[in-house]
Amino acid sequence: RVMKNQQIVNLSKQAKYPPDVLGLAAILCQDFQPRVLSGAVTSEQLISNLSALEISDKLKSEDSDLLEKIMCCKIESETYWRERAELVWN
Repeated sequence: RVMKNQQIVNLSKQAKYPPDVLGLAAILCQDFQPRVLSGAVTSEQLISNLSALEISDKLKSEDSDLLEKIMCCKIESETYWRERAELVWN
């Protein structure tokens, strides 16, 4: 769903990182030990997602203002779970 978030898409265009990588990188920057499902289903998507490790280092050291902007795009957990429950699963 991060790929449909217009704020993330706009930030990713400005930063020249794919939105999936930018979202994963922001999660990896958090103080807790994150566990996420990337949604990758092809080897190309997995390779792209793996670049989030490098980008998270850049967000922490060079692009902290970008990280702050990304984190302002987060949704409340109640909204997330409500939207997730409404998804049609194959």
